[in-house]
Amino acid sequence: MEKYEKVEFDMNSIDSAFMKNKLFKGMEFIFNQMDTSKVTGKTYLPIFINESIYDVNGDNKLNRVKEKLKANKTSGFNGNQQILAFVKDLYSDFDIYNNHLTFFDKSFTSPLSRTGIDTYNYVLKDSAYINEKWCYNIVFYPRRKNELTFKGDFWVNDSTFAIKKINMAVSKSANINWVKDIYIEQEFDVMNDSVFLLTRDYMMSDFALNKKEESKGVYGKRTTLYRNHQFNVENQAHSIKMR
Repeated sequence: MEKYEKVEFDMNSIDSAFMKNKLFKGMEFIFNQMDTSKVTGKTYLPIFINESIYDVNGDNKLNRVKEKLKANKTSGFNGNQQILAFVKDLYSDFDIYNNHLTFFDKSFTSPLSRTGIDTYNYVLKDSAYINEKWCYNIVFYPRRKNELTFKGDFWVNDSTFAIKKINMAVSKSANINWVKDIYIEQEFDVMNDSVFLLTRDYMMSDFALNKKEESKGVYGKRTTLYRNHQFNVENQAHSIKMR
């Protein structure tokens, strides 16, 4: 398959007092790039972006994967290799179907966990066809406060029980040092009863510069897109190194 990955850091909670700082005198044009987060409602300014495209080959029987970098582009401040390594460590891959998901060394109960019914309330909100698959829209939220949980919703296929889309945010009662928000979106293509492919993976974290709720912070974002999947191509599975 082909994999596109975008890693981005944004300064958030930009206000008029911040923009008038003497540090930015003569560079006011940079604030033309500001935007507003649909998740938190905060204004933000991109300060670092890295984009990469990979060819990914794998062998499911040997559980081996090889990624070949095809293109790479970076915009932002210096020291980007250390920043990229830092973000990749923070945003390690995870399987939404696992009973528990680990972020920042804390274990959260997945809304798709086998024991999720003990942790979450689930509400049927809607139903519709998505890519010719009949799906149900389920809203979930924690049963109790002060637990490591999420709130959000997902679309699930009626026959395979495979997830088509899921959006979830860490509940506000979760206490993670220096992290205000964690937000995740994933989209899947359901191929058949046993194969469902992750096609889009998005994760955003809001890192606080101090512990005040209204303080300025930095968004760390990772967007990964997968396309052009091919199966049972034997010549691509040779000489694959262990990831």
